[in-house]
Amino acid sequence: ATGSAVVVADTSSGARTGWSCVYELVAGDSEGVVEFTISSAGDNAGNPLDTVQSVTAEGGIVVFDRTSPTLSVDSVVVSSVGLAASQAGVDDVVALEFTTSEALGAEPTCAVAVGGTSTQGVVSVSDTSSGAGTAWLCDVVLSAQDDPGAIMFSIDGLDASGNDMSQVQRTV
Repeated sequence: ATGSAVVVADTSSGARTGWSCVYELVAGDSEGVVEFTISSAGDNAGNPLDTVQSVTAEGGIVVFDRTSPTLSVDSVVVSSVGLAASQAGVDDVVALEFTTSEALGAEPTCAVAVGGTSTQGVVSVSDTSSGAGTAWLCDVVLSAQDDPGAIMFSIDGLDASGNDMSQVQRTV
C-alpha cells in the first residue's frame, strides 16, 4: 500500500462501540481485492476482539479498480426500406451493436450526428446482455430534419468504479 495512513475514528459518540477505518487508495496501489485486518483491540475488561480479515459488514469484499473500460463495435445494422444496404432514409433505423470489456455502472451515453449535426431523430440505448451491462445497442430513427450525409455515433460510459471509458466514435 502506498496511499495515506489508516485513519481510525470512534463513530459511537464516545461509547467505543462503533468504529470506522479509512484508507485512501491511490494510483500506486495494486488493483484487486483490498486486503485488511482488524486486530489488537479489546473491550474494557481486556477481552480480545476476534481478528477480522478482508470482509465488510455486509459480508462482501472490497475491490480496487482503476482500469478504464474499453468498447468494441460488433456490428452496424441499417433497416432501410427500398434503399441499398449502405443507405438509410427518413424513418429508417440505424443501429450500432457494441460490447464493453467490463460491466458499465450505468447506461452509456450515445450521441448521433447525421451530416455533421446532431440528429433530430430519436436515439435510444439498451442493454442486450440481460442486465450484465456488457452488450449494448444504440439506435437512431432518422428524421426528415436530419441533414444528408454520414452518420456518426459517439459513445461514452463509466464502469461501476467510476473509471471513464475513452469516447468511441464510429462513422457509418
